Amino acid sequence: MKSNSFSISLVIIVVLMLSGCSGLLFDPGSYTGNNIRDLKRAESSGKTKLFTEKYPEAFAKITDTLTSSNITIFQSNETEKYIVAMGFPKQNDTTRVGIFFEPTASGTKVTLSSLSTSALIKAEKMLF
Repeated sequence: MKSNSFSISLVIIVVLMLSGCSGLLFDPGSYTGNNIRDLKRAESSGKTKLFTEKYPEAFAKITDTLTSSNITIFQSNETEKYIVAMGFPKQNDTTRVGIFFEPTASGTKVTLSSLSTSALIKAEKMLF
């Protein structure tokens, strides 16, 4: 009986070790709204503007504009260079707009992305 329990335990351990990172295929962030992959994919078809300000100033300027306009900053990561905002006028409260920053030699390239065309237009008018 002892040998049988040991064999079963060994099989379970081996199976778990061989599965590697396959358990990470489930991403709970995609169900809670914390995942920005969809906004990153939409970035290529987003609206872009070059700001003359260096990255920290451009990030602060966009953050201040969102805050003063009563737009919800859902996620903000200065290190990863993005902001996710929600609550644009006449939009569903959960419609997200991604704001991505890319420092350049002459300032900061800011790209807006959203899965909603109308939210993207409203964000562009407000931020650009």
